[in-house]
Amino acid sequence: MSQPIVSSGLPALDRLLPHGGLRLGSLLEWLEPEATDGVATAAGATSYALAVGVRLQAAAGLPTGRSLMVIDREG
Repeated sequence: MSQPIVSSGLPALDRLLPHGGLRLGSLLEWLEPEATDGVATAAGATSYALAVGVRLQAAAGLPTGRSLMVIDREG
């Protein structure tokens, strides 16, 4: 049985995703552009990842206080 698709909460992002949202229970790799001048791009990838993670947690009916892993390869 396929897991449900949940909106990221960001319509522009949902339009870019293969199923128009995120599949619950899946692994999502979130990348932002690499800085070419050594200065962070401030694209907000970590903030988006956290916001979408909380949205998916709520959509799955999981209790609050669960873990969300974010790996920052730069810092």
